[in-house]
Amino acid sequence: MVARHHNIHYLRATTPGEVLWLATWRQFCDKKLRFTRSYQIITADLQQPMVVLNGETEWVSVRVDNGRPARMPAEFAEAYSPPASASEE
Repeated sequence: MVARHHNIHYLRATTPGEVLWLATWRQFCDKKLRFTRSYQIITADLQQPMVVLNGETEWVSVRVDNGRPARMPAEFAEAYSPPASASEE
């Protein structure tokens, strides 16, 4: 997998020593070539947490030997697919 596109929104500056939390989750997977992972950074202030950054990265499956796009292995498709929502269960 290689990163094809990064989309990053910086929303607020941080200061040295400020504690931050990072969350990341699987957003989309076509189970063929592409998947998207989203992420968010927030301040660790429990009284008033603030979003510092939102972003996502689109990943593409490629062959290691020549770098060309290739269908992702079934194990990858399963691992990179977002979990089923409660309404789908």
